Amino acid sequence: MTVLLVLVGGMIGAPARYLTDRFVQARHDSVFPWGTLAINVAGSALLGFLLGAQRHLGLPAHLVDLLGTGFCGAYTT
Repeated sequence: MTVLLVLVGGMIGAPARYLTDRFVQARHDSVFPWGTLAINVAGSALLGFLLGAQRHLGLPAHLVDLLGTGFCGAYTT
């Protein structure tokens, strides 16, 4: 079940990364990869929030697998 959750999260995270990168880069004329920076900061913040919610609020492990490992993994890679 864990593998399936990670797979589904990755299927959502990878296109989200591409679309977010294109959206951010289209608004900047420099060669600096602003899209990559924005994605990595947002993905890291989301992962930190998820792990904190798991520890302190009792977020179920399957949601951390789906969103943390799957989505954030594909989104920030």
